[in-house]
Amino acid sequence: DNSSNPLDGALVTLQSVDNGGIWSDSLVFTALTGPDGYYSINFTAGLLPFNLFVASAQKPGYQIEFWNEKPTFNLADPIIFFGDSLGYDVNFTLSPGNTGGNNSISGQLTGDNGTVLSGAFVVSSNLLTGELLFTFSDSSGHYYLGGLMNAPHVLLYAADGHVPEFYDDALVWEDATPVLANGNVLDIDASLTGLGNNNAPGMIAGTISNDAGQGLSGVLVTIRDVSSGQVIGYDFSDGQGGYQIVGVHDGDLTVQASKISYISEAQNVQMNTASGGNMMMVNFDLSNSPLGLEPAAEALLPSQLELGQNYPNPFNPETRIRFGLPQAQQVRLMIYNILGQTVNTLVDENLPAGSYEYTWNGRDARGQQVASGIYLYSLETGSGKIVRKMLL
Repeated sequence: DNSSNPLDGALVTLQSVDNGGIWSDSLVFTALTGPDGYYSINFTAGLLPFNLFVASAQKPGYQIEFWNEKPTFNLADPIIFFGDSLGYDVNFTLSPGNTGGNNSISGQLTGDNGTVLSGAFVVSSNLLTGELLFTFSDSSGHYYLGGLMNAPHVLLYAADGHVPEFYDDALVWEDATPVLANGNVLDIDASLTGLGNNNAPGMIAGTISNDAGQGLSGVLVTIRDVSSGQVIGYDFSDGQGGYQIVGVHDGDLTVQASKISYISEAQNVQMNTASGGNMMMVNFDLSNSPLGLEPAAEALLPSQLELGQNYPNPFNPETRIRFGLPQAQQVRLMIYNILGQTVNTLVDENLPAGSYEYTWNGRDARGQQVASGIYLYSLETGSGKIVRKMLL
Protein backbone atom coordinates (compact mmCIF):
# COMPACT_ATOMS: atom_id res chain seq x y z
CA ASP A 1 0.00 0.00 0.00
CA ASN A 2 1.03 3.66 0.09
CA SER A 3 2.67 3.04 3.47
CA SER A 4 4.95 0.39 1.91
CA ASN A 5 3.13 -2.48 3.63
CA PRO A 6 2.80 -5.63 1.47
CA LEU A 7 -0.77 -6.45 0.44
CA ASP A 8 -1.86 -10.07 0.59
CA GLY A 9 -4.65 -11.31 -1.69
CA ALA A 10 -4.62 -8.42 -4.17
CA LEU A 11 -5.79 -9.42 -7.65
CA VAL A 12 -3.39 -8.54 -10.45
CA THR A 13 -4.81 -8.63 -13.98
CA LEU A 14 -2.81 -8.63 -17.22
CA GLN A 15 -5.08 -7.89 -20.17
CA SER A 16 -4.15 -7.98 -23.84
CA VAL A 17 -4.79 -4.87 -25.90
CA ASP A 18 -5.85 -5.13 -29.53
CA ASN A 19 -3.06 -3.42 -31.44
CA GLY A 20 -4.19 -3.88 -34.98
CA GLY A 21 -3.57 -7.63 -35.17
CA ILE A 22 -6.10 -10.34 -35.88
CA TRP A 23 -7.47 -10.37 -32.35
CA SER A 24 -10.28 -8.01 -31.41
CA ASP A 25 -10.98 -9.80 -28.13
CA SER A 26 -9.00 -9.58 -24.91
CA LEU A 27 -6.98 -12.34 -23.29
CA VAL A 28 -6.77 -12.02 -19.51
CA PHE A 29 -4.20 -13.47 -17.11
CA THR A 30 -4.65 -13.12 -13.36
CA ALA A 31 -2.69 -13.77 -10.17
CA LEU A 32 -3.12 -13.19 -6.44
CA THR A 33 -0.39 -11.63 -4.31
CA GLY A 34 1.04 -13.62 -1.43
CA PRO A 35 1.64 -12.47 2.16
CA ASP A 36 4.81 -10.71 1.01
CA GLY A 37 2.89 -8.76 -1.65
CA TYR A 38 4.60 -10.54 -4.54
CA TYR A 39 2.88 -12.11 -7.55
CA SER A 40 3.94 -13.72 -10.80
CA ILE A 41 2.19 -14.41 -14.10
CA ASN A 42 3.79 -16.93 -16.42
CA PHE A 43 2.97 -17.59 -20.06
CA THR A 44 4.83 -18.01 -23.34
CA ALA A 45 4.62 -14.65 -25.07
CA GLY A 46 6.01 -16.04 -28.30
CA LEU A 47 2.93 -18.20 -28.77
CA LEU A 48 0.58 -15.20 -28.70
CA PRO A 49 -0.31 -13.10 -31.77
CA PHE A 50 0.13 -9.89 -29.77
CA ASN A 51 2.59 -8.52 -27.23
CA LEU A 52 0.84 -5.42 -25.87
CA PHE A 53 -0.83 -5.59 -22.44
CA VAL A 54 -2.35 -3.41 -19.74
CA ALA A 55 -1.91 -4.41 -16.09
CA SER A 56 -3.97 -3.51 -13.03
CA ALA A 57 -4.16 -4.39 -9.34
CA GLN A 58 -7.19 -4.30 -7.06
CA LYS A 59 -8.18 -5.31 -3.55
CA PRO A 60 -11.35 -4.63 -1.55
CA GLY A 61 -10.94 -1.43 0.42
CA TYR A 62 -8.37 0.02 -1.99
CA GLN A 63 -8.55 2.04 -5.19
CA ILE A 64 -7.85 0.07 -8.34
CA GLU A 65 -4.56 1.06 -9.95
CA PHE A 66 -3.41 0.60 -13.52
CA TRP A 67 0.27 0.48 -14.36
CA ASN A 68 2.19 2.80 -14.06
CA GLU A 69 0.30 4.60 -11.22
CA LYS A 70 -2.62 5.42 -13.52
CA PRO A 71 -6.28 5.61 -12.40
CA THR A 72 -8.03 4.26 -15.51
CA PHE A 73 -7.59 1.67 -18.25
CA ASN A 74 -7.23 4.18 -21.06
CA LEU A 75 -4.51 6.13 -19.21
CA ALA A 76 -2.45 3.05 -18.33
CA ASP A 77 1.11 2.71 -19.60
CA PRO A 78 1.24 -0.26 -21.99
CA ILE A 79 3.45 -3.24 -21.22
CA ILE A 80 5.25 -4.59 -24.27
CA PHE A 81 6.82 -8.04 -24.35
CA PHE A 82 9.86 -8.79 -26.50
CA GLY A 83 10.56 -12.47 -25.96
CA ASP A 84 9.53 -14.43 -22.89
CA SER A 85 10.94 -12.09 -20.24
CA LEU A 86 9.76 -8.58 -19.49
CA GLY A 87 13.06 -7.45 -17.98
CA TYR A 88 11.56 -5.18 -15.32
CA ASP A 89 9.12 -5.36 -12.42
CA VAL A 90 5.50 -4.26 -12.70
CA ASN A 91 4.77 -2.95 -9.22
CA PHE A 92 1.67 -1.32 -7.77
CA THR A 93 1.05 0.96 -4.80
CA LEU A 94 -2.61 0.86 -3.79
CA SER A 95 -4.27 3.65 -1.84
CA PRO A 96 -7.16 3.06 0.57
CA GLY A 97 -10.54 3.98 -0.87
CA ASN A 98 -13.10 2.81 -3.37
CA THR A 99 -12.43 1.42 -6.84
CA GLY A 100 -14.77 3.71 -8.76
CA GLY A 101 -18.03 3.72 -6.83
CA ASN A 102 -19.55 3.51 -3.36
CA ASN A 103 -21.41 0.27 -3.93
CA SER A 104 -20.65 -3.40 -3.42
CA ILE A 105 -22.00 -6.88 -4.10
CA SER A 106 -21.21 -9.80 -1.83
CA GLY A 107 -22.40 -13.32 -1.18
CA GLN A 108 -21.40 -16.91 -0.57
CA LEU A 109 -20.72 -19.74 -3.00
CA THR A 110 -21.61 -23.31 -2.12
CA GLY A 111 -21.58 -26.64 -3.89
CA ASP A 112 -23.56 -29.83 -3.50
CA ASN A 113 -24.86 -30.51 0.01
CA GLY A 114 -24.03 -26.95 1.03
CA THR A 115 -20.25 -27.40 1.00
CA VAL A 116 -18.47 -24.04 0.78
CA LEU A 117 -16.47 -23.28 -2.36
CA SER A 118 -13.19 -21.53 -1.63
CA GLY A 119 -11.02 -20.10 -4.39
CA ALA A 120 -13.96 -19.84 -6.79
CA PHE A 121 -13.61 -17.23 -9.53
CA VAL A 122 -16.19 -14.42 -9.62
CA VAL A 123 -16.39 -11.86 -12.41
CA SER A 124 -18.76 -8.89 -12.56
CA SER A 125 -19.64 -7.14 -15.82
CA ASN A 126 -21.09 -3.63 -15.67
CA LEU A 127 -23.91 -3.56 -18.23
CA LEU A 128 -23.52 0.19 -18.76
CA THR A 129 -19.76 0.50 -19.20
CA GLY A 130 -18.62 -3.03 -19.98
CA GLU A 131 -16.04 -2.84 -17.18
CA LEU A 132 -15.02 -6.14 -15.61
CA LEU A 133 -14.05 -6.75 -11.99
CA PHE A 134 -12.64 -10.02 -10.70
CA THR A 135 -12.34 -11.59 -7.28
CA PHE A 136 -12.08 -15.01 -5.60
CA SER A 137 -14.11 -16.53 -2.79
CA ASP A 138 -12.33 -16.93 0.55
CA SER A 139 -11.97 -20.02 2.75
CA SER A 140 -15.59 -19.69 3.90
CA GLY A 141 -16.90 -19.37 0.34
CA HIS A 142 -17.65 -15.65 0.67
CA TYR A 143 -16.79 -13.14 -2.04
CA TYR A 144 -16.82 -9.36 -2.11
CA LEU A 145 -16.85 -6.97 -5.07
CA GLY A 146 -16.35 -3.39 -3.88
CA GLY A 147 -16.16 0.05 -5.43
CA LEU A 148 -18.89 -0.65 -7.99
CA MET A 149 -20.80 1.93 -9.99
CA ASN A 150 -24.52 2.30 -9.34
CA ALA A 151 -25.45 0.15 -12.32
CA PRO A 152 -26.76 -3.31 -13.19
CA HIS A 153 -24.07 -6.00 -13.12
CA VAL A 154 -24.07 -9.55 -14.48
CA LEU A 155 -22.14 -12.02 -12.31
CA LEU A 156 -20.40 -15.19 -13.49
CA TYR A 157 -19.19 -17.86 -11.06
CA ALA A 158 -16.73 -20.67 -11.81
CA ALA A 159 -15.14 -23.29 -9.54
CA ASP A 160 -13.13 -26.42 -10.29
CA GLY A 161 -15.29 -29.52 -10.55
CA HIS A 162 -18.53 -27.54 -10.79
CA VAL A 163 -20.73 -26.20 -13.56
CA PRO A 164 -20.18 -22.44 -14.06
CA GLU A 165 -23.24 -20.24 -14.02
CA PHE A 166 -24.41 -16.69 -14.42
CA TYR A 167 -26.43 -15.36 -11.49
CA ASP A 168 -29.10 -16.60 -10.93
CA ASP A 169 -28.77 -20.24 -12.13
CA ALA A 170 -28.30 -19.41 -15.83
CA LEU A 171 -26.01 -20.95 -18.46
CA VAL A 172 -26.26 -17.99 -20.85
CA TRP A 173 -25.88 -14.35 -19.92
CA GLU A 174 -29.18 -13.34 -21.54
CA ASP A 175 -30.98 -15.45 -18.92
CA ALA A 176 -28.96 -13.97 -16.04
CA THR A 177 -30.58 -11.83 -13.37
CA PRO A 178 -28.67 -8.50 -13.28
CA VAL A 179 -27.81 -7.24 -9.82
CA LEU A 180 -28.23 -3.52 -9.24
CA ALA A 181 -25.22 -2.30 -7.23
CA ASN A 182 -27.05 0.33 -5.20
CA GLY A 183 -25.39 0.51 -1.79
CA ASN A 184 -24.01 -2.61 -0.14
CA VAL A 185 -25.93 -5.46 -1.75
CA LEU A 186 -25.71 -8.57 0.43
CA ASP A 187 -26.58 -12.25 0.09
CA ILE A 188 -26.10 -12.60 -3.65
CA ASP A 189 -25.42 -16.29 -3.14
CA ALA A 190 -25.02 -19.09 -5.64
CA SER A 191 -25.02 -22.86 -5.40
CA LEU A 192 -22.96 -24.51 -8.13
CA THR A 193 -23.80 -28.01 -9.31
CA GLY A 194 -21.03 -30.56 -9.10
CA LEU A 195 -19.71 -31.97 -12.36
CA GLY A 196 -19.60 -35.75 -12.10
CA ASN A 197 -16.58 -37.77 -13.16
CA ASN A 198 -17.12 -38.93 -16.72
CA ASN A 199 -14.73 -41.40 -18.32
CA ALA A 200 -16.60 -41.56 -21.63
CA PRO A 201 -14.28 -41.60 -24.67
CA GLY A 202 -15.88 -38.78 -26.65
CA MET A 203 -14.51 -35.27 -27.13
CA ILE A 204 -16.12 -32.15 -28.57
CA ALA A 205 -13.85 -29.30 -29.65
CA GLY A 206 -14.02 -26.28 -31.90
CA THR A 207 -13.38 -22.60 -32.45
CA ILE A 208 -15.54 -19.62 -31.53
CA SER A 209 -15.28 -16.52 -33.71
CA ASN A 210 -16.99 -13.17 -34.11
CA ASP A 211 -18.61 -11.85 -37.28
CA ALA A 212 -15.18 -10.86 -38.63
CA GLY A 213 -13.80 -14.35 -38.16
CA GLN A 214 -11.64 -13.35 -35.19
CA GLY A 215 -11.27 -15.73 -32.25
CA LEU A 216 -13.19 -14.93 -29.07
CA SER A 217 -11.68 -15.80 -25.70
CA GLY A 218 -13.52 -16.31 -22.43
CA VAL A 219 -16.64 -17.82 -24.01
CA LEU A 220 -18.44 -20.25 -21.72
CA VAL A 221 -19.15 -23.47 -23.64
CA THR A 222 -21.39 -26.09 -22.03
CA ILE A 223 -22.62 -29.50 -23.15
CA ARG A 224 -26.00 -30.72 -21.88
CA ASP A 225 -27.49 -34.16 -22.20
CA VAL A 226 -30.84 -33.63 -23.94
CA SER A 227 -32.63 -36.47 -22.14
CA SER A 228 -31.53 -35.58 -18.60
CA GLY A 229 -30.93 -31.86 -19.01
CA GLN A 230 -27.69 -32.19 -17.03
CA VAL A 231 -24.48 -30.42 -17.97
CA ILE A 232 -21.83 -33.09 -18.64
CA GLY A 233 -18.89 -30.84 -19.49
CA TYR A 234 -17.73 -27.28 -20.07
CA ASP A 235 -14.77 -25.16 -21.07
CA PHE A 236 -13.83 -21.49 -21.52
CA SER A 237 -12.41 -20.61 -24.93
CA ASP A 238 -8.73 -19.65 -25.06
CA GLY A 239 -7.02 -16.67 -26.69
CA GLN A 240 -7.46 -18.16 -30.16
CA GLY A 241 -11.12 -18.92 -29.56
CA GLY A 242 -10.51 -22.65 -29.19
CA TYR A 243 -12.15 -24.97 -26.67
CA GLN A 244 -12.01 -28.69 -25.89
CA ILE A 245 -14.32 -30.80 -23.72
CA VAL A 246 -13.46 -34.43 -22.97
CA GLY A 247 -15.43 -37.24 -21.34
CA VAL A 248 -18.43 -36.79 -23.64
CA HIS A 249 -20.79 -39.77 -23.78
CA ASP A 250 -22.91 -40.92 -26.71
CA GLY A 251 -26.38 -39.54 -27.29
CA ASP A 252 -28.27 -36.39 -28.18
CA LEU A 253 -26.47 -33.34 -26.83
CA THR A 254 -26.81 -29.55 -26.84
CA VAL A 255 -23.60 -27.53 -27.16
CA GLN A 256 -24.05 -23.91 -26.08
CA ALA A 257 -21.73 -20.87 -26.22
CA SER A 258 -22.24 -17.64 -24.24
CA LYS A 259 -20.22 -14.46 -23.77
CA ILE A 260 -21.53 -11.15 -22.48
CA SER A 261 -22.23 -8.65 -25.29
CA TYR A 262 -22.60 -11.43 -27.86
CA ILE A 263 -25.72 -13.36 -28.82
CA SER A 264 -25.52 -16.81 -27.25
CA GLU A 265 -25.92 -19.76 -29.59
CA ALA A 266 -26.70 -23.47 -29.23
CA GLN A 267 -26.30 -26.46 -31.54
CA ASN A 268 -27.91 -29.87 -31.18
CA VAL A 269 -25.55 -32.72 -32.06
CA GLN A 270 -25.50 -36.49 -31.79
CA MET A 271 -22.38 -38.18 -30.48
CA ASN A 272 -21.84 -41.75 -31.70
CA THR A 273 -18.32 -42.92 -30.97
CA ALA A 274 -18.98 -46.36 -32.47
CA SER A 275 -19.61 -45.04 -35.98
CA GLY A 276 -18.42 -41.42 -35.98
CA GLY A 277 -15.17 -41.59 -34.05
CA ASN A 278 -14.29 -40.16 -30.67
CA MET A 279 -13.99 -36.50 -31.71
CA MET A 280 -16.56 -34.05 -33.04
CA MET A 281 -15.93 -30.47 -34.16
CA VAL A 282 -18.55 -27.87 -33.24
CA ASN A 283 -17.74 -24.27 -34.23
CA PHE A 284 -19.62 -21.08 -33.39
CA ASP A 285 -19.80 -17.64 -34.99
CA LEU A 286 -21.17 -15.24 -32.38
CA SER A 287 -22.67 -11.91 -33.38
CA ASN A 288 -22.65 -8.77 -31.25
CA SER A 289 -25.80 -8.45 -29.20
CA PRO A 290 -28.51 -6.24 -30.75
CA LEU A 291 -27.59 -2.58 -30.84
CA GLY A 292 -30.01 -1.75 -28.06
CA LEU A 293 -29.96 -4.07 -25.08
CA GLU A 294 -33.37 -5.09 -23.83
CA PRO A 295 -34.66 -2.29 -21.59
CA ALA A 296 -34.06 -3.29 -17.99
CA ALA A 297 -36.74 -3.84 -15.42
CA GLU A 298 -37.83 -0.66 -13.68
CA ALA A 299 -35.72 -1.46 -10.59
CA LEU A 300 -32.60 -1.72 -12.78
CA LEU A 301 -33.08 1.45 -14.80
CA PRO A 302 -30.15 3.88 -14.69
CA SER A 303 -30.70 6.65 -12.16
CA GLN A 304 -29.09 9.25 -14.43
CA LEU A 305 -27.75 9.77 -17.94
CA GLU A 306 -24.61 7.62 -18.23
CA LEU A 307 -21.98 7.12 -20.94
CA GLY A 308 -19.37 4.42 -20.40
CA GLN A 309 -15.79 4.37 -21.61
CA ASN A 310 -15.57 2.60 -24.94
CA TYR A 311 -14.14 -0.92 -24.89
CA PRO A 312 -11.61 -1.91 -26.01
CA ASN A 313 -9.62 1.32 -25.95
CA PRO A 314 -7.30 1.68 -27.86
CA PHE A 315 -9.15 -0.30 -30.52
CA ASN A 316 -8.84 -1.65 -34.04
CA PRO A 317 -10.97 -2.32 -36.02
CA GLU A 318 -14.08 -1.77 -33.88
CA THR A 319 -15.13 -0.72 -30.39
CA ARG A 320 -18.26 -0.89 -28.25
CA ILE A 321 -19.96 2.09 -26.60
CA ARG A 322 -22.50 1.67 -23.80
CA PHE A 323 -24.87 4.21 -22.33
CA GLY A 324 -27.84 4.34 -20.00
CA LEU A 325 -31.05 6.37 -20.16
CA PRO A 326 -33.11 7.03 -17.01
CA GLN A 327 -36.15 7.91 -19.13
CA ALA A 328 -37.36 7.80 -22.73
CA GLN A 329 -35.86 10.62 -24.79
CA GLN A 330 -34.38 11.66 -28.11
CA VAL A 331 -30.78 10.44 -28.31
CA ARG A 332 -27.84 11.27 -30.55
CA LEU A 333 -24.61 9.28 -30.29
CA MET A 334 -22.00 11.08 -32.38
CA ILE A 335 -18.36 10.51 -33.33
CA TYR A 336 -16.14 13.60 -33.79
CA ASN A 337 -12.51 14.09 -34.74
CA ILE A 338 -10.18 16.11 -32.55
CA LEU A 339 -11.13 19.28 -34.49
CA GLY A 340 -14.77 18.85 -33.54
CA GLN A 341 -15.87 17.82 -37.03
CA THR A 342 -18.59 15.17 -37.29
CA VAL A 343 -17.22 11.80 -38.38
CA ASN A 344 -20.30 9.59 -38.01
CA THR A 345 -23.71 9.39 -36.36
CA LEU A 346 -24.37 6.09 -34.62
CA VAL A 347 -27.77 6.93 -33.11
CA ASP A 348 -30.33 9.62 -33.86
CA GLU A 349 -33.70 8.44 -32.58
CA ASN A 350 -36.04 8.30 -29.62
CA LEU A 351 -35.17 5.45 -27.25
CA PRO A 352 -36.96 4.11 -24.16
CA ALA A 353 -35.28 4.07 -20.76
CA GLY A 354 -32.73 1.30 -20.39
CA SER A 355 -29.16 0.23 -21.09
CA TYR A 356 -27.78 0.20 -24.63
CA GLU A 357 -24.69 -0.80 -26.55
CA TYR A 358 -23.58 0.32 -29.99
CA THR A 359 -20.56 -0.69 -32.04
CA TRP A 360 -18.44 1.71 -34.09
CA ASN A 361 -16.43 0.06 -36.84
CA GLY A 362 -13.95 2.90 -37.24
CA ARG A 363 -15.55 4.22 -40.44
CA ASP A 364 -16.98 7.62 -41.31
CA ALA A 365 -20.45 8.42 -42.61
CA ARG A 366 -19.32 7.51 -46.15
CA GLY A 367 -18.09 4.10 -45.08
CA GLN A 368 -14.41 5.03 -45.35
CA GLN A 369 -11.92 3.80 -42.75
CA VAL A 370 -10.73 6.76 -40.65
CA ALA A 371 -7.11 7.42 -39.78
CA SER A 372 -5.56 6.35 -36.48
CA GLY A 373 -5.66 8.97 -33.76
CA ILE A 374 -7.79 10.49 -31.01
CA TYR A 375 -11.56 10.75 -31.49
CA LEU A 376 -14.42 12.02 -29.36
CA TYR A 377 -17.80 10.39 -28.87
CA SER A 378 -20.75 12.31 -27.54
CA LEU A 379 -24.08 11.27 -26.02
CA GLU A 380 -26.54 14.12 -26.55
CA THR A 381 -30.08 14.17 -25.12
CA GLY A 382 -32.59 16.75 -24.04
CA SER A 383 -31.42 16.32 -20.45
CA GLY A 384 -27.69 16.66 -20.99
CA LYS A 385 -24.54 15.93 -22.97
CA ILE A 386 -21.55 13.72 -22.12
CA VAL A 387 -18.34 13.59 -24.14
CA ARG A 388 -15.54 11.03 -23.86
CA LYS A 389 -12.26 10.41 -25.65
CA MET A 390 -11.09 7.26 -27.43
CA LEU A 391 -8.02 6.15 -29.36
CA LEU A 392 -7.99 4.33 -32.69
